[in-house]
Formats: sequence, C-alpha cells, structure tokens
Amino acid sequence: MIRRLSPLLYPFAFTAAAQQAEVTRYDVADGLPQSMVNHVLQDRDGFIWLGTGDGLARFDGQRFVVYKHDPRDSTTLSHNSIWGLAEKDERHLWVGTRSGLDVLDRRTGRSSRHATGLTPDEDGCWMMLGNTGSVQVCYSPLSGHLLWIGPQGQRLRRLRHQACYAMHLDGTSGAITQFLLPDTLLTIKADGREQVVTLPKQKQGRTMDLVPLGDRWLMLSDQSAWLWSPTRGREPLPATTQAWMDRPSVKKLGAIAGDGGIWVGSSGHGVAVLDTALRIIRSYPLLPPTDRPLNITMVTPDRQGNIWVGTDGKGVFKIAPQRIKFGRAMPGQGLPWEPFSWFVRGFAPWDDHRVLVNFYQGGFALFDEHTHTLEPLHLPAGTRRAMVHHDLIGPWTDRHGTIWLRDPWRVFALEPGSGRSLLEPGALPGNALARGSDGDMVLLDRHGLRAMRHAASGIEAEALPSIRLVQWMDSMGTVPDHMAIDARGRIFLCHATAPITVWSQDARIPAGPFHRDVRFTMVAIATDGDVWMTGNDGLYLLDGASLAVKRHYTVHDGLPDQYLYAMLPAGDGTWWISTNRGLCHFDPRQERFVTHGPQDGLQSMEFNSMAWHRSASGRLYFGGINGFNHFMPGGIRLDRDTAHVVITGMAAQDETIDITTLADSETLVLPHDRNHLRIDLAVLEFTAPARNHYRYRIEGYADWSTHPARQPIQLTNMPAGAYVLEVAGINGDGLGSAPRALLRINVPLPFTASPVFFALLGMLTIAGLGGAIFLGYRQRIERRMERSAQEVKELRIRARIAQDLHDDLGSGLARITALARQAEKRADAGEVPSEPVGRMKALSQELMDGLRDVVWVNDPRGGELATLLIRIRDHAQDLFEGTETRCLVDFPMPPPERPIGPVAKRALYLIAKEAAHNASKYSGAAEVALRFRIAGDRFELVVEDDGRGKADAVQGGGHGLRNMRERAAELGCTCEAGPRIEGGFRLLLAGPVAALDL
Repeated sequence: MIRRLSPLLYPFAFTAAAQQAEVTRYDVADGLPQSMVNHVLQDRDGFIWLGTGDGLARFDGQRFVVYKHDPRDSTTLSHNSIWGLAEKDERHLWVGTRSGLDVLDRRTGRSSRHATGLTPDEDGCWMMLGNTGSVQVCYSPLSGHLLWIGPQGQRLRRLRHQACYAMHLDGTSGAITQFLLPDTLLTIKADGREQVVTLPKQKQGRTMDLVPLGDRWLMLSDQSAWLWSPTRGREPLPATTQAWMDRPSVKKLGAIAGDGGIWVGSSGHGVAVLDTALRIIRSYPLLPPTDRPLNITMVTPDRQGNIWVGTDGKGVFKIAPQRIKFGRAMPGQGLPWEPFSWFVRGFAPWDDHRVLVNFYQGGFALFDEHTHTLEPLHLPAGTRRAMVHHDLIGPWTDRHGTIWLRDPWRVFALEPGSGRSLLEPGALPGNALARGSDGDMVLLDRHGLRAMRHAASGIEAEALPSIRLVQWMDSMGTVPDHMAIDARGRIFLCHATAPITVWSQDARIPAGPFHRDVRFTMVAIATDGDVWMTGNDGLYLLDGASLAVKRHYTVHDGLPDQYLYAMLPAGDGTWWISTNRGLCHFDPRQERFVTHGPQDGLQSMEFNSMAWHRSASGRLYFGGINGFNHFMPGGIRLDRDTAHVVITGMAAQDETIDITTLADSETLVLPHDRNHLRIDLAVLEFTAPARNHYRYRIEGYADWSTHPARQPIQLTNMPAGAYVLEVAGINGDGLGSAPRALLRINVPLPFTASPVFFALLGMLTIAGLGGAIFLGYRQRIERRMERSAQEVKELRIRARIAQDLHDDLGSGLARITALARQAEKRADAGEVPSEPVGRMKALSQELMDGLRDVVWVNDPRGGELATLLIRIRDHAQDLFEGTETRCLVDFPMPPPERPIGPVAKRALYLIAKEAAHNASKYSGAAEVALRFRIAGDRFELVVEDDGRGKADAVQGGGHGLRNMRERAAELGCTCEAGPRIEGGFRLLLAGPVAALDL
C-alpha cells in the first residue's frame, strides 16, 4: 500500500524537517537565565555549566538550575556577567565574572570571592585559558593581567600589549599564544620569555581565534581563514572549505573535538566540521535564514562528542553528530540539488555506484554511493514523452538489470545507464508487477499472467498458465494490484477488496490462515527457507513448505506499529523493517525489536511501500514521505557513552533534604515515621537526553526497575533496615552503565520495636500487674472499710436510737412503773385507782408519740422540707395546747417544696423540739413563736418567747444548748441562743440552703 502526500503538504514537510535531527536548541523558554551564552563547561560529574550575560546555569539534560548575584547575600556570585569557567577541584568551579574571580561550591551552590591582588577597579573579566598540571591560568582583558593560581600560591603579570581575545594555552609546555592586531603573533613561554612573529601583511580581516593543528595554526578571521606555520608560512585551505570560510562573518571560532574533528562556527552561517585534511564533512546552518542573525560566541565539545555552540541572543545549540546513525537524503541537508517532492516511490540500480530514486511528482534522481550526493536524472526525450504520468509505481529490476515501472494503465521498461525505453508506448497494460523466481518480470492483468522474456528482438510477453486465476478474478470482480513471487514460484496476490491468496501452477494453494482484512506489502525468504511477510497487520512468519503461520508479531511483541512496508536482511541473521512509526531492527533469534526514529537521522517516522532496495555493495535504502535513508547494516553503531547518574534532590515526607550534607556522610537515616522518600536523579549523557533512562534497585526492598530520567524514585513505607540504592544509567540507545551504589539508607527500628522498648514494656507490664494486684487489694480493703464504716454507722444509728429511746422512753416507763405500783397499792387498800390509771394512759400516749418521732427522725432516707416543718408545727402546737402559753408558728405558706437530707432533717427537728420544750418548761412565757425563712442561699429557724429570758435556765444546766450547737455544726450552720432586748429568750439556727441537703 502506498501512502500519497498531497502537494499542499510539501512546504510543511520541508519546514518541519529543516531543523537537523542532531541539533537541539535551548533558550530562555527552556530555563536559561539569558539567551546570550558565552561559556560552556562540563564538570567531572557530567553536568553542563553555561555562563551567560545574566547568570550561571547548571544543566542536567532535563532541567536548568540558575545561580545569580544577590546583593543581600554575600555567598552568591559577585556579578551576573560570566566571563570564564573552569573546574578547580572535585567540588569547586572557578567562575570569572565582570567584577572578580569567584569560587563556586558545586554541592551547596554558594560562592566565595577569590582575592587576585588587584584593586576593585582593575579586578574582573577573568577568562579561563586552561591549566598546566595543577596551575590554573587566567587572563583579564580589563586589566591586561595574566594570573597563575596553584598549590604554591599565585602570581600576577601585567602584559605590555593591547587587550587580546584570540589566545591559546599549551597545557603541556605552559606557553601562551596571543594574536595582537594587526599582524603580530605573541608567544609567552612558561619562563616568561616572549617570542614575537609578524605575520604576512595581507587583507585577511580581523583574526578572531587560533586553533592549534600540530605545528600549524588554523587562523580564523571575520573575513576568511588560513593555515600558518613558522616554517611554511601561510597556506590556503581546500577549495570548498576556503569558499565556506571566505564568506564575511562577524566572528569565527573553532574547537577540536575528542575524535579529532575540527569544528568551526561562523556567525551568520552556522557550524561546519572539518576532517584532518580540512575538508568540510558536514555543515549545520543551526537556524533558517528567517531566524537570523546568528551571532556565535563560543564552540565547545563535551566528553560525549557533542558540540555546544553559544550565541548572542539565540541561546545555546547542541550538535550531537553521533545521534545520526543513518545516511540520509532529505530537506535541510544543504544538498546542491533537491527534488520538487521528497516523497519516495522506489529504488533501482543504475550503474555500479549509482542508484535510481523515483520521487512522486519529483521525477527521477541518481544517488552516488561514493560521494553521497544526489543529482537529477535526465532521460531521453522519447522516454520522457512516454512517461507523461507522474504517478509512476516502482521501479523493479529483473535479472538483466532492466528497470521496470508502471502507471495505472501501462508498463515501462528502461535500459539502465541510458534511460532508453525498451517497450513501445502503451504496448503492455498491467495491474501488478513482480520479479519471478527465474529473475524475469511477471505481469498480471485481467487476462492473466505473462512473463517478460528478453529476446534478440527485444522484450516479449509469454503467457503463463492462469485460467483458474482468471476465473477467480472474474468471480471476485477485481484484479489484484499487489503481487509477490517467492523462490518456489508461488504467487502471492492481494487487493484492497480481495484477501490474500497464494497460487502455484494455476492452482490456489492453502496459506495462513489470514484475516480477511489482512494485506501484504512484501514477501521475503529466510535463509532456512521459511517465508516472512510484512503487511498491514504486523509481521508473519510462514512455514516454507506449507505456508502455515508459524509466528505472528504485533506491537505487543515490540513492533512500533502494525503497518509494515518492507524488510531487508542485514546479512547477520537480522532484518531491517520499515514501518509507519520508524525503522526497526529485528533479531529473530532473540525476538527483539529496536526502533529508530528521526532523532537518529531518519527522514521521518513514516516510510513507503515498495520504497526499499539493497544495492550490490550491500547498502540498504528505505524511502519515505520526506526523503530516504541509506546505510551499511554493519556500520550502525550504538552510542557507547556512559550515562552517569547523580542525585539532584531528595525529600522525605515532602520535607526537602539538604543533599549537600550527604556528601560527607555515607548513610541517610530516615526515622520510621518519615520513611516516604523521593529521590530526584539526573542521567548525565547529553547525546539524546530526552531518551535517557535509569535502572535502580534496593536490595531487600525493590527489585530492578527502569524509569525515564525525569521520573524520580518514590520509596514508600520502607521497613526498618539498612539498604543500598544501586543505579545504572541508560543512554538514548538503550546501553546501560555498570550499576553503582549511589546512596545508603538506614531506617532504624521504631522505639516500639526496639529492645529497650520491650524491656520497658516488660517492666511496665510487671508494674501494671503489681499495680492491678495492689488496686484489687486496695479495693478489697476499701470495700471492707466501707462495710466497716457502714457497720459503724449502723451501730451509731442504733446507739442513737437506743439513746433516744432511753432519753424519751426510759423516764416515762419508770413513771408508768411507779404509777402501776401506786394503783396496785390503792387496789389492795380497796380504793379505786382511777387517778394513777389515767395518768398512766396519758403518759403512754406521750411515749407512743415520742417513739414515732424517734423512728421518723432516724429514718436514713431523708424526706421533704414541707413535711419537716409541718411536723415541727404540729409538735409545738400539741406541746402548748391546754396551757396558758400561746404558740405562734410563722412558716412559709405554702411550705417550700424541696427535699431535705436525713442529717439536716434530724438536726432541725431535734433543735426545734428541744427549743420548744425548753420554752414550755422554763420560760414561763405568755407567747412562744417559731419562724422559718429561706432568703437567697440562706435559711433561718427561730424559736423565741417573752418569758424570763434566763440562759442558765436551759434544761440540763446548758447541756441541751450544747447539743443543739453540735447538731448545727454538723450541718455547717450556726446556733445562737440568748435573751432578747425586749425580754424573753431567742434561739437562732442559720446556715446555707445547701446544708439542707445533708
């Protein structure tokens, strides 16, 4: 199946591909502090440091960390304008700024000022020339000083010459070479001697940089470039290189990469890489003309072979030439000639070193395998007139080398090398073409199969047996437009509306089974005779004899896409497969697929059906919608650079951990309640940082797992123990570094699981058991004490009852006994004992009332205040009834409705009863009054009379009053008794209302 590209999409396809895959641009939007980048340094850990006009940035391939001057913080950079960078030791960087020389601690990010010995007006603009051994050499064009800093101290030397920016330090000899305008080459030896050479006076522009090439110098100026040596003088460059260098440029700068390549950046034009013969291997425009100007400020290689190009206003560019694994012919490569359309339909051999390329609506071109150049094919006029249709399918090549093409109606045959048409125009209509098992082309149309035989008279069509095939096509109502023939002569056919069928000797033979919607794009024969088939449903492996499906590979097995276009053998048992999502390398022995994309130099992700070819030299070609790729299978090299992994940040329980403290400590200790750990990593390999990964494991906690470089490690609920985090970096090609221990983690046992805790727990358990036993014992004692107190209380109640009975009933019973004897004597004397009997009756009634009082007063259940007042009133009225003393009772009406405790009930009743009895017996009063009041939180009980008012007349010589006061004190009340001013006696019981609850 051929995907067609609308002509309206051509400009877009060209623009999308204009930026070369190996070039990556980083600017302010990506995190740079400024778009002017003057210096690039890779430290020993692998970080890239970029000095700009507004700060310093550290880059790990994913993120930028920016360092700037803060006037409020003396530990920040002394100035934001960076003039030079160099590594001081394993922890520190030299940072030359506009106002001085700083030392930056790479772990903490803090800076300190290095004293150069110059005054503040002279100090600054330090450029790092390099080092000789352990001595760092700096130069300041501001003051014209050279500065050597080493373990033995430092020394300054002021140069007598003008400021210079084209300088080079020989790290072996320590010699410093400067170019001084207009024509002087100055060399300062390590011993301080100077050697001056005057260059030939020629119009050469202003020299910007010196690149050492052994005993020669590559001199780069704004107008040109040339070679110069003391022995040979001035030498020109190769013609193509000289033409590139002679283009006017604001600045040219050079550098030598680790592989010996010479990189030259030219402002306004881009970057070119030269080989050791100074021929341009490849050029990189970096920016399209619409994005110019391009002012280059520096060119620096890193250890992985990437080239960093700084600019003034366009950020920094990284060129990763090793990313490009495939040769390519596509837009944006600076080819001298480009077709109108880059949509590739197919390939065919043209001669011993050139390949014919068929571009849809772009005509034919020839690709030279020696020079890797593309040029248009000029066909004879007759051939051009015959092939007027632009949608030519093919080409195919038969065993004679004839090139076959077809359009929707006709078939064409061209003579290789000349392009002469070998068929009469319109002589052969056809729907499908395929190379037969004998090497001749086979044509299929609605009349059947024909073999294209070469004869002395030209090409002749020989009919092949196909009666049943024609009948089948008639029944299907269509003619297959795709045909493939294997080495056994079996013919594979399919169409957009017809399923896959296989024919042999005009007989349909079984194959598959295949789903009705499956269509093949190519059939290939394996070395063991089995058949491989690509199509719209993945990759099929068919048994060579029965054509039964042995294996069906899909995206679930590692294929990048289900739609496959072609597969070519690599020669080592592996295959290269073109797909709709890249170019795939397939190893059947390991059943492993490795997919490559535009980042590896592919023309695009999408390839085309029939656009494949293996040349006589073994070079493979795959065409797509944006050009084609070519490569020798054995020449595809994976990136072997080590992906170094470092920790860039950590947080425990969302609390940031200062990783600078771990540099001096072997182990990170996590408390058991803060054992949720996040570890941010950087995989420092800059060839394809977006594809970097890492593998990690924590033995005893987490087995090996793989994550993208951007994804942090998340460790949750780590159990107690000692762990080691092992990490291996994986670069963009999937090659991993050796695992190394990156961090030790210790999660101590929680206190509740420590031996001390168990010891304390045992002690507490014993103490608890002892306490429980003690509490049980104490409760038993308390219960016994409560029972004893209850028994004592009961004994007291009994004693009080006994005392009350004795006091109230004892004398009465004695009097009854005496009256009974008196009545007995009178009866013996024959008298009627009516008087003693009556007195006994009255006394008995009095004793009965007293007994009821004793029982009521000693009832422990308490009662109501109203009941108590009524009982006091009734007792007082009964006491004075029948006497000359008037009894007045002034109690609240209605009586207050509130409960009263047993102690208060007994005390109030006995006090009132005692006071009333005393007034009845001893006062001789005409009037006795009882009053009770509750006012706020106080109450009063008053018993007063208008009698004699003598305190010593109280019954018992004052013992009754003492008893009343004791009862009042038991309630927390006061009992006052004494004569009234107006005469008589008064008793006042007063206290808080709360006492009534006792």
